[in-house]
Amino acid sequence: MKKRLIFAALALVMVFVFSGMVSTAAKTADPSDNYVVQTAPNEDPSISLWFEHSFDKIYTSDVTPSGMNTYSIYMARNEIENAQFVLYSDVDHTNMNATVSKFTDGNGNTIDAEIYYQLYVTLSDINHTYIDNDIDPNVVREGECPDATAPLSAYTRGFKLNAGKSQAFYIRAKTTEDTPTGWYSAQLDILDADKNIVKTATVYAYVWNFTLSEETALQTAFYMNANPSSYDYKTVYDYFLENRIVIMDPPGSLNADNEYLTNDRVNAIRVTANGGGQVNSYKDGITTYSAYKDIYTSLSSMAAWEDIKDKFYFYTVDEPMSQEMHDGQVAAGVSGCETIDDAIRRLEQIEKFWPDAQAVIPYHENHPYPYYRFGTNPLSTYDEKELKDGIEAMIESDCQTFWCPQARAFTPNQLLKDLGYDGNFTPVGARSIHGTVSGNILSSEHYYNWDDLFGMTRDRVISSNIVKLRDENNQKDYQLWSYIASSNGSQSYCNFLVENSGLQTKMQMWQLYQEDVTGYLYYAVTSWLEDTGADAYVDRTTTGAYSTTFKPHRSSVAGGYSYGMGTLVYQNTMGKTKKVDYIGTIRVEHMRDGIEDYQMMYMLEQYAGNVKAKSYVNSVCNNVVEYLSLPNYDRSAHDPSLSDSDVMALTRIELGNAVEAAVRKNCSHNYGEGVVTKEPTCLEMGVKTYTCSDCGAVDTEYLPTLHAEGDCFELIEGGIVPTCGADGKQYYKCTICGYEKYLVTTAYHKDRDYYAYDILSDKIHVSKCSLCGEEFEYESHQYSTKYTNTCTEDGYAYEVCIYCGYEAQGDAVEAHGHYWRDGVCTACGETDPEYVPELPYEPTPDEPDEPEVPQVTPGDLNADGKVNLADVFIMKGIIAGSVTPTEEQMLAGDLNSDSKINLADIYLLKVLVIA
Repeated sequence: MKKRLIFAALALVMVFVFSGMVSTAAKTADPSDNYVVQTAPNEDPSISLWFEHSFDKIYTSDVTPSGMNTYSIYMARNEIENAQFVLYSDVDHTNMNATVSKFTDGNGNTIDAEIYYQLYVTLSDINHTYIDNDIDPNVVREGECPDATAPLSAYTRGFKLNAGKSQAFYIRAKTTEDTPTGWYSAQLDILDADKNIVKTATVYAYVWNFTLSEETALQTAFYMNANPSSYDYKTVYDYFLENRIVIMDPPGSLNADNEYLTNDRVNAIRVTANGGGQVNSYKDGITTYSAYKDIYTSLSSMAAWEDIKDKFYFYTVDEPMSQEMHDGQVAAGVSGCETIDDAIRRLEQIEKFWPDAQAVIPYHENHPYPYYRFGTNPLSTYDEKELKDGIEAMIESDCQTFWCPQARAFTPNQLLKDLGYDGNFTPVGARSIHGTVSGNILSSEHYYNWDDLFGMTRDRVISSNIVKLRDENNQKDYQLWSYIASSNGSQSYCNFLVENSGLQTKMQMWQLYQEDVTGYLYYAVTSWLEDTGADAYVDRTTTGAYSTTFKPHRSSVAGGYSYGMGTLVYQNTMGKTKKVDYIGTIRVEHMRDGIEDYQMMYMLEQYAGNVKAKSYVNSVCNNVVEYLSLPNYDRSAHDPSLSDSDVMALTRIELGNAVEAAVRKNCSHNYGEGVVTKEPTCLEMGVKTYTCSDCGAVDTEYLPTLHAEGDCFELIEGGIVPTCGADGKQYYKCTICGYEKYLVTTAYHKDRDYYAYDILSDKIHVSKCSLCGEEFEYESHQYSTKYTNTCTEDGYAYEVCIYCGYEAQGDAVEAHGHYWRDGVCTACGETDPEYVPELPYEPTPDEPDEPEVPQVTPGDLNADGKVNLADVFIMKGIIAGSVTPTEEQMLAGDLNSDSKINLADIYLLKVLVIA
């Protein structure tokens, strides 16, 4: 059994002194700190009731009480959070039920609450191998595991509590944008078959004084592929949207009348010609690209277009492979194989009808490029200047806007070197982006470490994005995304599989923020391949809950695949009494919690700088394979009396407190010019650090790698000059590290930058070479639509040829009106005269104004006017307990505003010293 804090509730925020932490007193005490266990009117001593953290999966075999007799939920406004409770008895209890009141504060304000029943699947044959081959079966476990979850009210006959088995539930609380801040309480009652209250407890909720916006900071693009005729697509779409997860395709057609397009929570929309809810199609397979013209014409006419246009993207290809692999698959009868060349060609075609189209390409295996070039010789036998990989090809061709490698791409290169990684998945499942086909697949060489040649994927992508975004003519929103597909992954990597721990599912969103990932793509939420016969979902355990046998990694069950391969909702029958479209899962609950945590980090970044925001992730996670709860994670910095789940829960509470304090301070920030605190190298990004002179907030920005900047390269001999009819090839050498590379220069007759056009009629033009004058192509005009109407004035729709510029006036169009966003029209910039800005933070009636505090310089603990190593030594003494801090030292040393001095502040202080 995991170690637990044995007290009424975990909610210690700033009231306890942990090992290695110095804490100030809380301004508002948590009522659970002095909680007294309640006795029900008809108390049944044979039943145990206790609470657990919401992201812990409580198996039926987890029968030892946690010691938490109540629970305090901490949540922002406009958020959903859960309190998890567990029941256990040595004897059977049938037809039981449970009720919970609304959470209510002292002024009669309420928060809606509902109980959710957890259902179980049986896990077996779990893969326990981790990246360093250390095995800890307690992280990912076999047994009866909770997965599906549904409102308890759907079970008209109540539930059964089986002897010797735990049964877990959620109390799901949901605040609104107007929920007042402060403490609330709700009453939980457990009823027997005669409706007698046999167990009871009070549960608490604290609402922070800040609001999570409807606009979710983390973009999501989840694919839902089940046949829409078998369930209501919109209902399931809305279920995910309520949990801040966006399905790729919104219900309905992509046109100006679709209300989802302007929904703030819908932050990423796949463009398809067929609309949402396609059957078994994770990308738009259409080849008649002109079908996109009508969609673009409709959407670009909207008043909201400038506000929503960056939501739209094209899923051009899926996991592109090398041409050698493609041809081998096709020869074996496999269809749907695609390459990077396909991605380049498709985006070129799409942009004829959708200017500045954005594309996402999930990329899971890196390989040499171009294809069929290296014969059967290992890559290591070639001159490095002749080598190029798929990532470089996509950077140079600009065929991808939302870069989307698997999360394993962020595995540190040096860590794999230390482990002797050779590409043969030893250790298991490491770095798929540089996995077994990254070398020459026609030879015995399975692996080529492209990182040594080009740098880490993250550095390459972010650097490329920064350079491209500088172009003032750029209209694209270059980002770094990541993705996972169903059962991909060993236990080293966070995932959403049923066998992954709840902490892993929640942690994945924290890791995305740590790696500067702004979007997440996922396949697939409804892979319902199971047998749907009468026996498909029968109870195969003795828990009384609906269950199915599960074996991970595509094992056959009842003629198909079992749930758990990332499938996030269940289909068909809920319980045994009610037919519904779907049943949700606790994994969606954990994912939503992680996404909302990401939102809080994003808020903290805006108010107090990204260094402080990342300090919370850094305190529980080093990288994608070294994080809290894994065997190779060093947790010596954490209090040994706390379980890993306790640490995670406490860290989130500290994060929320920091956001609340930063919002209250609401500094407008005076960052100044900034200081380069890490010089970029040829392959690693640099860092420029900005410190606010008013509040001490520290914010950083990346400086692109020198190779991405390109100024360090000089042209060298040995190239081929392009001509009108033939490609050229130019070699460059880095003047710093000596690395050599080549760039292909396209033949002038294949490069439209060298084209001139003669307009022959309203139907066609002729293209010719601007260098030699040769006419080589007669073609029809390719039109895009341009509107001259504005918010307040009527105009016309013009058809404009994207090549020669020929214009044809179309129909008259009316003024489209203003589209207001925070008092400003996003289409024209006019200010809304009726807009009332949100009022600044004001203390609540039970929260007195904070007393004036001494003015100190952040980080200057010895008050000598400088921030240096002397201050670091003082802080170490405070943490070790050998130095008793003064009030001024506490204020100067509390760099992350969590009212204590700990290791997170040491990290921030070192950043200031370097600056």
